[in-house]
Amino acid sequence: MKAIFGFLLLLLLYTTAAVGQQTTAFSFQHISNKNDVSSNPFTAISQDNQGYIWCATLDGLFKYDGYSFLPVQLKVNTDSFRYYNNRDLFHEPEKNCMWIVNEEGGLVRYNYFTRATLYLHAQNGNANALASNECKDICKDRNGNYWIATYDGLDRLSITEKEPGKEQFNFTHFHKENGPNGLISNRISGVMMDHSGKIWCGTDLGLCCINPDTKQITNYQIPIGKGNEVLDVQCMQEDESGTIWIGSWHHGVWRAVPQNGTYRFEAVAELNELSAQSIHQLIIDREQKLWIASGDYGIGQYNILNHQATYYRHHPQVVNTLFNDNIHSIFEDATGLIWIGSDNGIDKVNAHNSFNF
Repeated sequence: MKAIFGFLLLLLLYTTAAVGQQTTAFSFQHISNKNDVSSNPFTAISQDNQGYIWCATLDGLFKYDGYSFLPVQLKVNTDSFRYYNNRDLFHEPEKNCMWIVNEEGGLVRYNYFTRATLYLHAQNGNANALASNECKDICKDRNGNYWIATYDGLDRLSITEKEPGKEQFNFTHFHKENGPNGLISNRISGVMMDHSGKIWCGTDLGLCCINPDTKQITNYQIPIGKGNEVLDVQCMQEDESGTIWIGSWHHGVWRAVPQNGTYRFEAVAELNELSAQSIHQLIIDREQKLWIASGDYGIGQYNILNHQATYYRHHPQVVNTLFNDNIHSIFEDATGLIWIGSDNGIDKVNAHNSFNF
């Protein structure tokens, strides 16, 4: 009897160690398909007004209808656009449009009802165009302007319609070369709007904060305690308290805590297992939990309210764990389901139900 008990105890300890700190019984559901999409990295996930899940991959754009992945053909009549290397999706529900951010070919706005397609790209000698076709991210401000992160600075796009069906496009470029009020770097990886309407962009040399009304820029270089090295920023999210959570290219997760009119920057000690990881995306769900897509360590989940960290990884010996540990994208849909894009496909999980079997 003692031998049997000892064996069961060792088995329990092994299973717990294999799963890591998966204290909640999450069961990740792998999404299969008939279009051989699962071999492509899923770099971005979004949802349209009809409830369809949209997936950007390095090999095209797809729409998931609950049964299969349907390829979306964008009618862009130019050789400049690349149908691969899609990096981000931005849904504009009031216009029934999905914006596709492409790392080599600029931007596409696609109306999924009318299939009308708008293509925006850099043009040699034309200042009223994208600064670069190497686009990384996009957000929209309170005034209806679009802010686009590129590898040649930050662009603001204003679209006006003087006549029905006739749009006018106006670009404003923000660069490091703009002088004392310039960006800290032109290499922009992420962009977001905070609760006060300010625009934040993450660069390889720190953070930039832009007041969209005055165009005043405040730069933040964040020392990381290694000589002159500063934090490189890939993505950002703001919580309800105004704290900005930062995903770094090489140094895990940090936060910027509001303090006396400025910010206190610090590494998140509870997430030290991700301290050497590349963080691809952050989201904050409806329960104020931070979800972290890492480059080689699966998913991190951090409860902002009680400071508890949990990790979810791929374990071949354990059923219903993550598809893969190289996570590119995370998305919370309208029903609260969490969708996770990796190198080998998509997982989904009901994270708000602890009994997820």
